[in-house]
Amino acid sequence: CLLPVYAIMQSNFAEDKKQIYRDKGINLLEFEVPEHEPKYSDIQETIYEILFEGRDQKDGSQHYTDIGFSHCSHMMADSKFLQRIKDISFDLAMVDSFFLSPCPYILPHYMGIPYVSYFSQVDSVLFRLPDFPSVTPHLYAMHDDRMNIWERMQNTLTTYSFSSFSMSYPMHQDKSNLI
Repeated sequence: CLLPVYAIMQSNFAEDKKQIYRDKGINLLEFEVPEHEPKYSDIQETIYEILFEGRDQKDGSQHYTDIGFSHCSHMMADSKFLQRIKDISFDLAMVDSFFLSPCPYILPHYMGIPYVSYFSQVDSVLFRLPDFPSVTPHLYAMHDDRMNIWERMQNTLTTYSFSSFSMSYPMHQDKSNLI
């Protein structure tokens, strides 16, 4: 018996992309976003500008973060969407998110749905996710899971250094008005 799978996306997501999900048997749960709002494809453009056109990384991160929080605000304000989530009565949410967009973690927390994250490079300290740097290699530490004691110490320092660094990104400003 296969369990139903749901994907959450904003209403202004490209229709051809939505169809890809539907073709794979994934149920879509859409929240309303005004048509004038930026789309997530704008984020891809911003990342391209940072990588290939010399756009300032902090400015690009601010732009990405603004889009993410704008969409998050719309999602949390969409009462029909939230009621539908409640009516489905999820047992568990699997959350996948880029580290500058905490909204996917806010929704299950707000709705009281237990969740697991399968994105390993999210800031675990910020999102209160379990993290064991003594056994789980950090993306930038260049170790595998068979680390010696010195590599474990280096990996732990790398993990928490990145956590401290990420606190300087614009997303960590007060966003308490989202819920």
